[in-house]
Amino acid sequence: MRWVWRLLAMLVMACGCAPAAAQPLVRAPFIRCADQPDSRCPVAKGDQAWVVLTAPEQLADLPSGWQLLVDQTRFSRITIEVQTGDAIYRIERGQKDLAANWSLGNNLRFDIPIEGREVRAVRIGFDRPGDLHLMRTIKAASPEALNDYESAWQFTVALVAGLMICALIYSVFLLSWLRTNFQRWYLIWVGGALTYMLLWSGVAYYAWPGLVGNATVRIDALLAGVLVGVGTLFFYALLEDEAQQPRMARIGRMCAWAGVVSGILSACDQIIPVWLGDRALNLAFIACNISILAGVWVALRLRSRMVWFYLASWLPVLVIFNLRIARNFGLVPQTDAIDFGSFISLGFEAVLLSVAIADRVRLLSRQFAAAEQERNALRSEASSDALTLVRNRAYFQRRLASIEAVGEPVDLVLVDIDYLKDTNDFAGHDAGDQLLLAAASRLEAAAACDDCVARVGGDEFAVLLAGDQRERLGAVLDSIRQVDSITLANGQVLPLSMSGGHSAWEPEQGFPGRLFKEADLALYKAKGSGRGAWRTYDHAMRDEEEARRRMILEARTALIRGEFFLAFQPIFVLNPNALLANEVLLRWRHPVHGVLTPPQFAAVLEEPALLTQLQDLVLDKALDAVGADPALKRVSVNFVASQLQGIASAERIFEKMASRGLPAERLIVEVRESVMLGRVAPGSPIEQCLERLRWAGVTIALDDFGTGGASLVHLRTLPTDILKIDVTLIAAISGDKATARTVNSLIDLAHGFGRTVIAEGIETEQQLSALKRAGCDAGQGHLLGRPVEGAGIGQLSIAAA
Repeated sequence: MRWVWRLLAMLVMACGCAPAAAQPLVRAPFIRCADQPDSRCPVAKGDQAWVVLTAPEQLADLPSGWQLLVDQTRFSRITIEVQTGDAIYRIERGQKDLAANWSLGNNLRFDIPIEGREVRAVRIGFDRPGDLHLMRTIKAASPEALNDYESAWQFTVALVAGLMICALIYSVFLLSWLRTNFQRWYLIWVGGALTYMLLWSGVAYYAWPGLVGNATVRIDALLAGVLVGVGTLFFYALLEDEAQQPRMARIGRMCAWAGVVSGILSACDQIIPVWLGDRALNLAFIACNISILAGVWVALRLRSRMVWFYLASWLPVLVIFNLRIARNFGLVPQTDAIDFGSFISLGFEAVLLSVAIADRVRLLSRQFAAAEQERNALRSEASSDALTLVRNRAYFQRRLASIEAVGEPVDLVLVDIDYLKDTNDFAGHDAGDQLLLAAASRLEAAAACDDCVARVGGDEFAVLLAGDQRERLGAVLDSIRQVDSITLANGQVLPLSMSGGHSAWEPEQGFPGRLFKEADLALYKAKGSGRGAWRTYDHAMRDEEEARRRMILEARTALIRGEFFLAFQPIFVLNPNALLANEVLLRWRHPVHGVLTPPQFAAVLEEPALLTQLQDLVLDKALDAVGADPALKRVSVNFVASQLQGIASAERIFEKMASRGLPAERLIVEVRESVMLGRVAPGSPIEQCLERLRWAGVTIALDDFGTGGASLVHLRTLPTDILKIDVTLIAAISGDKATARTVNSLIDLAHGFGRTVIAEGIETEQQLSALKRAGCDAGQGHLLGRPVEGAGIGQLSIAAA
């Protein structure tokens, strides 16, 4: 135990607590020279500064060969003058000549071969100095005292380095097992702190004596900035996310990076003044401390578990390093006790914080284990459809993407349940779900494979057969043609009808990405040709699809070239004969095919983006025509649902009319029955738009009435002024008594609800006579007037009137 008591004695002496008479390690009181001549030191000139001993009698007990210990600071040359009577003993060292003058404890050691009682003055000069205000002390020591002093440093460094190396190894082990941000920051911090201690204390000089002097000071400044910043980043990474305020955490991280930058600035003393860099480093440390204290306060309020581990391990470090800042600013005495305490607190922190990290990792490992279990469950759920329990779209897409890599031929069948929307509407979604379950069960039984069937849409299934599974293709296609009935729990019987589209792929056919598109096109054709059937993709379908795409591309070009124009068909009041309005009809003057009507370019109207552009074009051209031709009293324009979305859509229509000086009464808005049904509910966007238009004076017409399933309730509630009876009913009115009675009833009902009735497609005198007898208000058709371009509108309208 003798060495322990010796160590304690050395620490007491290092702290300046021993009695002055027995103190072998003397802190000689030095002062910095003024800029004026002084009897004790030469004049300070240019980039030179001197410090002088103010009480040389304190050196009286030192024997010859005593050691002068000077704090390491930044300078280009150091000059030491020891005056004895009229003689001066001088030592000069350049920055590169200090390899033999280092001592533990961040000191430069100089041997003075003069007895202390003969010393009359000691002066130390620095060329191009750093900030001497940050020097701790200048000490004088006998060889024995210096040996004890360095022994204390050796023990302290060995103890702390051992603890930190253990913490470093432990952190590397944890990081290799469970990678988290706080572990990474802590690993950097421990490694930096260990390097800083070995370099600052001077232990590193055993291996690299060339670092003595400016190199050490600069590296220490850089490491100090890194430790300040990384320590702050570690704090915010260690705390639980729920125990932090995001804004405060962002500010704390900004302070952390400011600390790193200030360390770099402090190290660049050849470019930036030393006092500025050192002050910036200390201020950055203060800012980081404030942000950590604020974070601790918030974490305590939010009942963080980790903040207590942090406080237990990190608080001594923060206290000691704040004392170092206070010492740097001259607020506490310049002693070595703070430096010893700094590194001892680092060792203490390394032990306790390793325990904290272990606890944090334990909690995280539990969370990760629970998360892994949840991921496995979700992975299973993510591959299956929740309702039908067959595979889902994501699984199907993964399997489809792997086809080329496997290199096996495959068959793909896309299956759609017929009339599922209608079933949901009249029988409820529970009934629709029963249809989906029955369809999935039938397809799985036909495919005889658990992974072959997937639900890829609301009412769409995909059956992917690869390799030997292709033998089940016939059974799958037969199951599509089969029409069954299923009985619900309430006794209701529903038909189960499906349509299918089939496509095949062979490895020699190249990239299989076309497979889904081909099957989808075949399904589209199957549904178009009559449901409850299937179609196999062929090249004719591809040609049709290419023709459709070509027409869409030509339509886009036609919009730019102005090939679309309007034709106007008159609508006449039947009794008496008078012009009511002109319906606007879109035409395309195709450079190859001539003038096309909408049914001839229906594919273009199925493209939403093009339809919107064409509808805007129709409305603009129609309003331009009304504004330019007084004979056009009113125009009737067909609108689609996308043009009638809320009050804003109505206001856009009003703006277009107002810009042309047109009153609202000159526009009739036609909306197809299929657009209104199911969409015009109270408060719906279309209902709001139509009501706003009617309120302003625009007339609303329900087009194609009698074919879309409109009922008496609809006739009463729909916001309309005019009902236009569909051409299919008018065509049969003169030859089919049942149709004639139906038309008569529609007209009577419409009049009963205060609606005006217009008959569409009047082609014969018999049809016209029958409509007049039934009391129809107005009509249009080739018998009354064919559509004409704008040039003939005036003449037609005047003649008709």
